[in-house]
Amino acid sequence: MWLNILPPLLIIGTLMSVPAYVSPYINLYSVGKKHRRTYNTEIEKLGYARDLTLNQEQWKLNGLEVISD
Repeated sequence: MWLNILPPLLIIGTLMSVPAYVSPYINLYSVGKKHRRTYNTEIEKLGYARDLTLNQEQWKLNGLEVISD
C-alpha cells in the first residue's frame, strides 16, 4: 500500500531539485558567470569588495563570523 507513494515522491523530488542544478547554467548563458549578483548600489559594491577581502570568494556570502577581532 505504501509503495503507491514512491513514484509521486520521486517525481516531486526530482522536479523540486531541478532548479538548483539548472540555474547556474542558465546564469552562465545569460549573465556570463554561474553566480548571479547585482552591483547596482554602493552598498552592494562594498559587500562584494568585503567578500573578496575576507575570503577571496565573491560568490560566498559572509557573516560576522569571518571578521577577525
